[in-house]
Amino acid sequence: AHTHGLPKKNHRGHDEIALLTHSFYAMAEYLQSMAIIASKISQGEIMQTVTPRSDRDTLGIAFQHMLSYIRNVTAVTKTIADGDLLVEVQPRSERDELNHSLRKMIMYIQGVAGVAETIAEGNLQVQVQPKSDLDVLNQSLRKMVGYIQEVANVTERISNNDLLVVVMPKSEHDTLNMSLQRMIINLQVAREKAERSIAEVERQNWLKTGQAELSNV
Repeated sequence: AHTHGLPKKNHRGHDEIALLTHSFYAMAEYLQSMAIIASKISQGEIMQTVTPRSDRDTLGIAFQHMLSYIRNVTAVTKTIADGDLLVEVQPRSERDELNHSLRKMIMYIQGVAGVAETIAEGNLQVQVQPKSDLDVLNQSLRKMVGYIQEVANVTERISNNDLLVVVMPKSEHDTLNMSLQRMIINLQVAREKAERSIAEVERQNWLKTGQAELSNV
């Protein structure tokens, strides 16, 4: 590290002024080196190494611990970003707000993933409870569950020969409900044709029966 703005050391000897000047320059160099490290940390460079000058170097030791803490948090966030929600977070104290918040976030994501897994297994009775009006993810998940439940209800009624069920697509992009709508129309047309065919067959049979009875008179 360099001591910008300080005069060059040119003191020689062992008098008190020389010792004081030497100590001052050593302190300035030390503080500048720590300032450079702090600046790099503020820019996201967390892989640098801090080596305390002694076991009494409380500032260097504190920086070392801080970097270790930041690296641990970074490792957890990377693990979550890779989709691994089984990572464990251990807050270092009750006042460790960052790790406490990180743990709550993991639990939140695990809850959402649990709902999605339940739906994937075909269980549509799952309940989604948003934590607040700002809980956009759970709000959207609840809407999705409601949508799937509505579609399931329509298909259930169709399977029970109820072709009077009304399907209202949510938008022009709602291909599933539009397909259901067309399917119901096609089934209604097919049933009407089948009913007319049956009626025609019954009419023909009635005519044949009547003609046979007249012939026997």
